[in-house]
Amino acid sequence: TANATLSAEVVIANIQKAYLNLPIAGAKLPATNPAVIDNSETNVRLLYDATTAEDAFWQFVVPPDFGTAPQVRVLYSMLSCTSGGVSLDIDVMAVTPGDAGDINTESYDTVNNCDDAAVPATAGLLDSIVCVLTNNDSMAAGDLIKIRIQREVADASDTCTGDMEIVGVMLEWTKS
Repeated sequence: TANATLSAEVVIANIQKAYLNLPIAGAKLPATNPAVIDNSETNVRLLYDATTAEDAFWQFVVPPDFGTAPQVRVLYSMLSCTSGGVSLDIDVMAVTPGDAGDINTESYDTVNNCDDAAVPATAGLLDSIVCVLTNNDSMAAGDLIKIRIQREVADASDTCTGDMEIVGVMLEWTKS
């Protein structure tokens, strides 16, 4: 019998992530139930109430290296709450040049709900929520995008009383 040697070659893909910072001071506020842009302390923050579903949104053009797996990373702290959880609804509206859709008519995709079951045990400490944008309105490079973030106070997972302070928002994706 002949001896055989098997060898396997393992190829590890070079996956590169890309990021787009969505500045807090660049957030747009709706006419009703807006979050509050606050500069009263040492950082800029969006304050989200514990009893009213407030929101803010960002508008931008998707960069040319956009590929797959979009997600939003939200950095937050709590103003006074030290136990319980918070819930965010993040939704996306994408308009491709040449679409029949009117950019002045809001037509967001189905909401992406993301929760953090345990806020920091000390008010003011930083935490994060990463929300995979499964519903992203077929977002593609070159599209005009609106990303809206709302604290979903009616969600059973949002049990923390007091304002949520969003201090950073970043869109992340795998490069094409």
